[in-house]
Amino acid sequence: MSGFGYRVIGGKAERVAIETALDQPADLVWVHLSNSDAGAQAWLANEAKLADYVVDALTAVETRPRCEAFDAGALLNLRGR
Repeated sequence: MSGFGYRVIGGKAERVAIETALDQPADLVWVHLSNSDAGAQAWLANEAKLADYVVDALTAVETRPRCEAFDAGALLNLRGR
């Protein structure tokens, strides 16, 4: 799967592979995925265990920029190159 992630612990960020991004507790985890990657939707649902509506919003073909709080996190959808 293509993409990258960052894990922030104690104010320090480290770049991590997507496959290990959720392996340890962190203050913040940022994962950058391409919705053109077939494995992205499966990772979001099965590994990140996000709600279906969040997975749908993150992998939609047509999106609008938005930020929405949910549970203990936030959905952030950005557009651009």
